[in-house]
Amino acid sequence: MAKNNVPMDSYTRQQEAIRKAKGNPNKNIHHKKNNSNYGGGDYQREKTAQAAKKPERVKLPLWLKITLAYWRQR
Repeated sequence: MAKNNVPMDSYTRQQEAIRKAKGNPNKNIHHKKNNSNYGGGDYQREKTAQAAKKPERVKLPLWLKITLAYWRQR
């Protein structure tokens, strides 16, 4: 699609410059979701250290959960 060659006033030029400076907000959204280069290297090290401190949660099979719930009620 061709651009309109309409003469722009100063306000329109300013708005276009701001829009171009901001860039495409959807372009790098996956980096933020995956924490890739988001917050720097210290952020990644801190996040892995916090994950290591968390106690590991054991997932029980469904049949065992049901059995334990049944026996707790008695």
